[in-house]
Amino acid sequence: MRQVLESELEEELASFREEDVISRLCTADRPLWEAELIRLGWPESPAGRRLYARHFALFHRLSHRQREMHQRGLYLHLDCMRVRLAAYPPEGECGHYDGEAGAFCRRATVGDSNRCARHEHTGPEICSAPLAGYYLDVRHFCEDREAVLARYHGMGEPVRLARAYDELGLACDAAWPLVRSRYRRLVVALHPDTGSGDAVRLGRVREAWAVIRRYHDAGGPR
Repeated sequence: MRQVLESELEEELASFREEDVISRLCTADRPLWEAELIRLGWPESPAGRRLYARHFALFHRLSHRQREMHQRGLYLHLDCMRVRLAAYPPEGECGHYDGEAGAFCRRATVGDSNRCARHEHTGPEICSAPLAGYYLDVRHFCEDREAVLARYHGMGEPVRLARAYDELGLACDAAWPLVRSRYRRLVVALHPDTGSGDAVRLGRVREAWAVIRRYHDAGGPR
């Protein structure tokens, strides 16, 4: 199984359009969702059940680029499904990066530090974004899929949503009509009345549908 996973990751890294992703990050004026960058990095085919491999491949390659970007005066932020490439604030403005806001604090700094009074204990250097070290080590790719997602997102709704889309074999940004169509086909194919059904898998598919439906009703992709 480990060899199969390693081969899958190697294939995704080999086909990844890294420069297209970097170019988009350089021109974006906002944080970009992981799904946007996955579509750009692998435009020929939907992620489907390759979503996990492409997620890891994307962050593995971007983690390698952080030091280079730092030397160019740019901070490459990789966290919470959102990626941002932004110029460091000038001297006198706080260099603490707020992942929720997708921007640097920029309040006036205190003394000789590059932090404001509110963030003076957060540390002076942010060249490496959270979890970069994890993705640089490809051995972690072969760990349990859910363990990787839990480390990246933290247990909660993002993890459940990612697992739900994966259960249906779809990318997290799949359009609503495709999600609905895939769910209906799976229900028909897996129902025990068909004679070749799978009641256990059908239960997982129905649970996944419930998670995605809540997300859709709350304003997710149409």
